Amino acid sequence: YEDESWERDYVGDPSIVQDGGGTYWMFYEAANWSWNVAQIGVATSTNGLDWARVQTTPVLGAGAPGEWDELWVLDPMVITDSGTFRMWYSGFDAGWTRQIGIATSPDGIHWTRDTAHNPVFSPDPGQWDDGNVSNHFVLHDGDYWMWYTSNGRIGLVTSTDGLNWNRFLVDPVLTPGLRGQWGQPVVDF
Repeated sequence: YEDESWERDYVGDPSIVQDGGGTYWMFYEAANWSWNVAQIGVATSTNGLDWARVQTTPVLGAGAPGEWDELWVLDPMVITDSGTFRMWYSGFDAGWTRQIGIATSPDGIHWTRDTAHNPVFSPDPGQWDDGNVSNHFVLHDGDYWMWYTSNGRIGLVTSTDGLNWNRFLVDPVLTPGLRGQWGQPVVDF
């Protein structure tokens, strides 16, 4: 926490990936609430214990005014795929709807949003995940599997390309427990 920095008030939700050269990359969200900004930064490590910021500025900031991610960007989830970093992240629009988009990078520092597809996953109005989708985890095993949270529940969607996600389940895969049980009142992934 550094005074007057973009990450002054909060640092969290890391996603760690190892590149082909043995370097660990930690992508994280950070915020300065005085500036009302949440953005994504990166640090690297050779041993997974000692970390150094790659730069003093975010690697991914909020989108342009009017974009789906114009307010905040959060929840980085990064994998390497054929030498390219792929990041799924959530963003807030002006109406505070939270959706998931994707960006790619050849080096982990310079990111390009996929404007042709973003957001790649959105809440389903009138359904259990109405209003927001976030805190996601992506697994790539030939296909892509994404677990995500919404309204205290966890859902699962799949994709063949990481861009077009299939809701093959109507209901969440995990819901809150009964009062007094583990998981009550909400469950986060």
